[in-house]
Amino acid sequence: MLAKVHHIASLRPGWNGPKSKTPSKEALRNAERLIELISTLEESSSETQLPDIGPMTDGGVAFEWAGSDSKGRELVIFIHPKPPLEFAAVDERNDYELSGETNTVEELLPNLKWVLES
Repeated sequence: MLAKVHHIASLRPGWNGPKSKTPSKEALRNAERLIELISTLEESSSETQLPDIGPMTDGGVAFEWAGSDSKGRELVIFIHPKPPLEFAAVDERNDYELSGETNTVEELLPNLKWVLES
């Protein structure tokens, strides 16, 4: 996961068109902190699903858990160049949706546990 974030850090302005921005240092730091939290949760589970990680044109980083191995639960986290961070969680099996904003990566821990420990 860190390798993906390091690749995103190497992107230059205009990487996805003239308006796409270089990833911000704050977004990259928050992405690394999120990976640390994920790694901590991985230690307690043998079948943790890893997220798809990608750059955002505003200079942020996106994390997404979705697909067949998400057991019907999906979580998307948008780490913008500056807070707030946004998240959206969906559980298709139980007709559950939650979205919101937070100012710190650590406040996302309940959402991470929800999707990773499903």
